[in-house]
Amino acid sequence: MYTLNNIRDEFFVEAHNLPLEGYTQDEIEREFPAVIRTKLPPTVSAILKVDAPVELFCADSNEMSHPPRDKDACGPQQWLLPLLCLYSRHSVFLLQLAFQCPFDKNNLVTGKVVSFEEPLESRLVSESTSTTIVRVRPAPHQQMGYATMCPPGSLAMLMHDTYVNEYSLVLYHGPHQSRPDGWISCPLNIGFEQLEDDEENVITDFCFGQSNGHPLLATMTVHLLKASGDVIGASPILFDGAVVPRSFVRESKEFLEYMGESDSDSAKRRQCLAALQFFRDAIGPDNSDTPYVTARTSTVGSTENSLSWPVSAQGPVLLSSMEPAEEWNRAIVIEPFFARDLVGMAIGRERTGLDFGVTPTSSLLPRFDYMDGTDQEEINSMLVNLGVVVERVLVDAGEGEVPDSPFITLVRDPVVDNMIHYASSQGVVSITTNAMRLYSNKIRGEAGAAAFMSPSTQRNEEVKSMAWSSLDVSAGDHRLALTGAVVSSDALLGHTLVAVLSNGIPAAINLTESRYLHESESMFQANEEEVETKSSRVANEALNAMESTSPLHEVLAPYINKVSQGLTGMGKIVGGSTAPQDITPSTLGTVISVKERCEKEIVLPLQEMDKIAAFRLKELKEMYKSQLQQMAALKDTIDLLNERMKTTQQYIKVAEQNSNLLAQRSGRLLQACSDLRPTVTTAESEYFALLQRINAKCETWEKSIGVAQDDSIKLCEAIEGGQATAEVKLEMEQFEQCRKILHGEEISVKNSKEILESTRNILNSVTSATGLCAGDENTSPPNTSSQ
Repeated sequence: MYTLNNIRDEFFVEAHNLPLEGYTQDEIEREFPAVIRTKLPPTVSAILKVDAPVELFCADSNEMSHPPRDKDACGPQQWLLPLLCLYSRHSVFLLQLAFQCPFDKNNLVTGKVVSFEEPLESRLVSESTSTTIVRVRPAPHQQMGYATMCPPGSLAMLMHDTYVNEYSLVLYHGPHQSRPDGWISCPLNIGFEQLEDDEENVITDFCFGQSNGHPLLATMTVHLLKASGDVIGASPILFDGAVVPRSFVRESKEFLEYMGESDSDSAKRRQCLAALQFFRDAIGPDNSDTPYVTARTSTVGSTENSLSWPVSAQGPVLLSSMEPAEEWNRAIVIEPFFARDLVGMAIGRERTGLDFGVTPTSSLLPRFDYMDGTDQEEINSMLVNLGVVVERVLVDAGEGEVPDSPFITLVRDPVVDNMIHYASSQGVVSITTNAMRLYSNKIRGEAGAAAFMSPSTQRNEEVKSMAWSSLDVSAGDHRLALTGAVVSSDALLGHTLVAVLSNGIPAAINLTESRYLHESESMFQANEEEVETKSSRVANEALNAMESTSPLHEVLAPYINKVSQGLTGMGKIVGGSTAPQDITPSTLGTVISVKERCEKEIVLPLQEMDKIAAFRLKELKEMYKSQLQQMAALKDTIDLLNERMKTTQQYIKVAEQNSNLLAQRSGRLLQACSDLRPTVTTAESEYFALLQRINAKCETWEKSIGVAQDDSIKLCEAIEGGQATAEVKLEMEQFEQCRKILHGEEISVKNSKEILESTRNILNSVTSATGLCAGDENTSPPNTSSQ
């Protein structure tokens, strides 16, 4: 892991050997130093002071554990670090660092800069002052999941000229190319109409495509991300010296031939024929059985050579997922994402959100700018709605306003292909989704490939995405922020995320542990939700029971009706008074019957009514006591609030008095500061920054010219004193070529002597015949052999 630190206006590159110190309890036998700190040259630091660095990344596929590629250049006792690229908005540097052997494996080791260069300086200097660098990426390499293996140090740079609103993709084909004119090329230029506040047409990032279906065509395609979320495609973008498996080349050619088997007058056929011509010019005929082939794209010729044809942008191949009524959310970064036979990409936005989109392989066909406008429109109409956003994941960006230049990046996971990490200044959020795989399986099934799919993939699975916080910086010190993150793919170290904070201290997070912890929390959360559901159900049942309790009058109404009916019946049966001697058995039976009816229909209901009333009275008394206590507590609370309100009113009066005084003082202070502060417009500020960058560049060039001048003076003095000798080592073929050249020059000199002698004789004859000065006949001809 490599970090860039600024210590007292001096920039250092630190190489951290994983695992980090202090993050493991086991004693690990390190093969290399734990930390290697290298101070950058003064010329680089001077430029970075006025032009802040944007990103530091590895531009070399080699690792530090490999032997040095050139021991004579670095010394037999030194190890070369991988080639690093450091860039700002106006400069790009390639750094070759090394460290001395032997070294202390557990202490800080000081490294040195073996060499550094600005590979794109000639291009940047020739551009206008309104040109800035949008993004620099390394060339696609097989270790990163692409189909090609490009030379070390190959770079792709996206520039933006704000004055004409034009974007240019510039390729640097590696520092070890034999042809100077093939080092830098610009295959793509995109211009937009200049409109005020046209935020949607701003290109914020680019990436190379990846796919298992036609991997070479995907690698040759560049996806350009607009701020609106739309994605533009451009192909072919191929580096000179890139090594490609021959099987991928044959597969691509067969696919282009298949796509071109349509109407002979169609735009698609003409596009495929132009693409096949590019393959023939860049890779050559397929007349060999070697497993790999090298692409040569640095040849510059007439327009008949397809290598010089400018590439045309096509699309958009993917439309934004934002709704028209949705709040503006700027898309900032794009990264390729594994989608099997489709071309997948992940798009990160500045506020909240991560979009996962896919495009089919038919959008990867090369297209050139020489194509007719009608053909361009016809092919663009075919690309509409081909790409689709299959999943959106919302990410909480934390509280507070979004800064003008937010730090947001997407870190691809080298271990888990369906995982990506959304890194911002507040922390890192890890995201996994199976939407890409399910969508790819669906497309394969519709294409008739379901018979070759396993039963597990044929099952109707649901889209499942998970997101969890792997690192939360905002939870601790608010002065800290995240400045970078990387994921280790070392099998011995495990699945580890290493993040760098703004104070320069790295932090390591075990992603496997955090993922399982999140899944466990999700399971416990599901159980808690189930318990909460049960508790709410019990509470609802209790509430329903309370609501089902009828009022007292409704409960007593049946009993009252029964007593009323009983009294009414007794009035009908009982007559006047009867003397005891006149009582007959029938009369006695009637009285007993009336008594039973009275007890049953009147007395018993009255007793039930008495019990219900007594129980309800008891409940009402308890409720009354509880309400009295609540009223007393509310009265105390009201009294306390009244006291606080009185105190607050007093504070408000004092604050109002002080606010008027502070407002007057603030106005006077603001006026004084406005008078003292110099008025500098944005254009003037940019102009001053430009002068500072030019001054730093001129100082660098002046030092280089001084060194070259000193070397030339020493060389001239050595030549004049006869101390300098030139030694040239030639091989036998070169020696034979030189011998043939000398023999040819000898023949040319001999012929020249003969021509000169005949010319002299003719001239003497003419001068003698005309009576002019014939010259001295004894004068010898000039020594042409010395000439």
